Amino acid sequence: MSSNVRLNYEEMRAIILSLSIAVVSLTTCWPDRAAAGEAIVVVPLTSNHQQVLTPGTLGVIINLSDPDSVALGAYYARLRHIPVSNIIGLHLPIANSIDGQVLSDALLQLHRATNYGHLLAFALAFSKPYRVDENQSITSAFAQGIARSTWIGSCNLTRENPDKALGPGAELSVKPAFLLDGGGGIASSMALVRRGKAGDASDPAAAILLAGTDEGSRSLPREPSMKNAANTFPDVARFEKLSPETFSNAGPLIGFETGLASIPKIHLLEFLPGAFADSLTSYGGAINDNVGQTTASQMIRAGATASFGTVREPCNFKGKFPDPTRVIANYLAGDSILEAYWKSVDMTTEGLFIGEPLTRPFPILDAKLKDGLLVLRANKRTLRYLDRSFGGNIGANERSIATDATIAFGLYSVETGSPHLVQEIVIPNSIKPGQIIATVPFATNNSESTVLGILRH
Repeated sequence: MSSNVRLNYEEMRAIILSLSIAVVSLTTCWPDRAAAGEAIVVVPLTSNHQQVLTPGTLGVIINLSDPDSVALGAYYARLRHIPVSNIIGLHLPIANSIDGQVLSDALLQLHRATNYGHLLAFALAFSKPYRVDENQSITSAFAQGIARSTWIGSCNLTRENPDKALGPGAELSVKPAFLLDGGGGIASSMALVRRGKAGDASDPAAAILLAGTDEGSRSLPREPSMKNAANTFPDVARFEKLSPETFSNAGPLIGFETGLASIPKIHLLEFLPGAFADSLTSYGGAINDNVGQTTASQMIRAGATASFGTVREPCNFKGKFPDPTRVIANYLAGDSILEAYWKSVDMTTEGLFIGEPLTRPFPILDAKLKDGLLVLRANKRTLRYLDRSFGGNIGANERSIATDATIAFGLYSVETGSPHLVQEIVIPNSIKPGQIIATVPFATNNSESTVLGILRH
């Protein structure tokens, strides 16, 4: 039998059942969203035939050589209602770097998995390996295969991300991956999982801090996009020139981007569940090496739910790092953090994506399920979505279309990854945040596993 194997259903089920007993107490650290009647995730759709990233279409990769990885994968699947068939086991070395040929063999086994075609992205439930052949990130290799580039020193151009600059809800052409690592062992990774889930549809009253600094080579490349994001989304994003000593005065954050080699007071920032944080610096993705720079895993350990960093010297090419305007625009418009982050990076080969990939703090509209009825209310993003549907500016403060206009939408259930029409709804342009759009009979009261989509008809 190959050393890289996919466990069969019964083997994986036995693992999950045994591990569930060991970790059941940890699931009570966040409130039960179904019992509390919390909001349901509502995602933007671009087609009623597209595939949607949900727990049903996310693959979980466990390292069979690492018991903590197996335990984390089981815990994640249980908390996120990910089907057992989506968990795929591979034998990987427990080392910072993996040989490209060894990983290529493992990826071949992955691609042969029965459920592979149904999966749209992956959570890698381990912290090692994180790098391939010293030059490529593990998340890039799972998404786009082993890079065959020849690196000459630093400042190499790498392959283009085919999904760069896609808008909210757009279906991806590759299967991105996030490293599900909390930065401090299995307990911190489980805490990361809970943060990601707690962020869903939370609609946080928090800011996105875009911090320019006096480290010009690290700060200047992204400052034009930072300023543009602050101008486009002034109710959420703000740009400030700051010193690291003043970061602790930022208040609650749902996003943080800067350009610094070291952020010694990162732990003083108040990250809410679902927050992303990254810095344009050389070795932010060298998460298990002592490189003297603040790493993506340190951002996660400080409370962020997602981060990004490069695993080798990339030079300060802005296209190798998340573009602030693009990640914010897509995140606020209902994309998961995996989708928003992935679409914002032009060249992903050296970049490591780390965090809980499914978190979606910003629903397109507010939806709550109670006693078999789905109550839909408008929020700020509903108005932006209406403007976008009419061809307006999604960041405009003023409405750009006539107040007597109406627009028809389809409300879909998308838990399986395929949209299924629930009901047609009509939204008047005069709708205001908080007003009821519709009350829809719904067959289930399980809000925790329900995912909805909205599409203009």
